[in-house]
Amino acid sequence: MNHSHTIPIAQNPNNAKAFAQRGESYRQMKRYPEALADFNRAIALSPNYAWAYAHRGVVYRRLLRYEEAWADFNKAIELKPDYAWAYAYRGVMCSIANRYAEAVVEFDRAIALDETIGKYWGNERGFPLMRLGRYAEAMECYEQTLTARPNDPLAVYCIAVNQTLWQGLAKAQTEIDRARTVLQSMVDAEETRFFKETGFLSNSDETANPKSQIQNLKWYGGSDIALYALGGLAALAGDFDKALNYLQAAISVEYDLNVEMVRNDPAWFNLHSDPRFQVLTNCKNR
Repeated sequence: MNHSHTIPIAQNPNNAKAFAQRGESYRQMKRYPEALADFNRAIALSPNYAWAYAHRGVVYRRLLRYEEAWADFNKAIELKPDYAWAYAYRGVMCSIANRYAEAVVEFDRAIALDETIGKYWGNERGFPLMRLGRYAEAMECYEQTLTARPNDPLAVYCIAVNQTLWQGLAKAQTEIDRARTVLQSMVDAEETRFFKETGFLSNSDETANPKSQIQNLKWYGGSDIALYALGGLAALAGDFDKALNYLQAAISVEYDLNVEMVRNDPAWFNLHSDPRFQVLTNCKNR
């Protein structure tokens, strides 16, 4: 952890900004209870601190404390009516609640205040458009993301899902193949990194072919989204066992994987009644 905020807090325990910045460091490290404590302290010291409210809202969202997250984003906007980032996160909250038309409105408000929101939040804005059946507009959002972040794993995946919903599985095959290539390359790169960093080599039957044991892997590091998306592509193709194996692998390397994303993703709808899917996406069991 970066301790750059510890010294100001030690020197001045009433420094709201130092508490908020340390809270943000904890949030990025996914140490949510500590982040929450620091944001609470920052807000107690500075009750009109819009930035602290907005970022505490993100912590509440990751803790699945949605009502408190809503309250914080609303408070941030009340304090700072031109707070584009808070409007965008309110759009995310609308999508989580399946309020897709409202989500689009919130994202459009954010973009009106800050046009870069459209480029860097394209995936988030594209999702409610896709769920509303506005596939051409959703595609524009995902492509916009790729202009900012080429081969963004979530964007190439969402393009494949969007095209499947729009044109059907057969006509979406080009987009599906493109997504699978990008996603698999990310997983392969993480595998190579792991072997290089650990020097792990084994000729045992159990580990001679790691990909065959994908449901048991816990070493894919930053490729959790790629694993999740590969699972979604498998689900679209009707290969449900493979899809669930990928989902289990994604959760094993990223305990914090957004369960609401999985539940709301149309690629996974045919698995909602599957007992294994229900266990994997049940927060109480994680």
